[in-house]
Amino acid sequence: MKRNCSPDLLFEPSNDTDDYTQVTMFVNEEFAALKAAEDKALDVETRQNDRENDRETDRENDAKGSLKGKERALLDLLQENPALTISGMRKELGMSESTINRMIKKLKAAELLKREGPDKGGFWKVNP
Repeated sequence: MKRNCSPDLLFEPSNDTDDYTQVTMFVNEEFAALKAAEDKALDVETRQNDRENDRETDRENDAKGSLKGKERALLDLLQENPALTISGMRKELGMSESTINRMIKKLKAAELLKREGPDKGGFWKVNP
């Protein structure tokens, strides 16, 4: 407590007759703010590490040719409704347009999905 310039601990009650002890600890505001900033920086670093791990896992899955749940959901959706637009996919799956486009690109590269016909009036063909 003295290292961070916080006040001494307060022990209550201060008599010998009560059968309990309550300890109150006051923390120096500057120390608390510094600790909060450190925790926030650690949280940001943890999120960055999580994103890097997710990307690495995605690369490993791509190399293995495996599908994630959301990619399987997209294929199932397009099998049920081959004329669905990207906007419709986005609404059905609750994903961003860029995520849908990225998944479509991956599925096309794996030859699991193909677009037949023009952009307007065409349809999606799902390969087993």
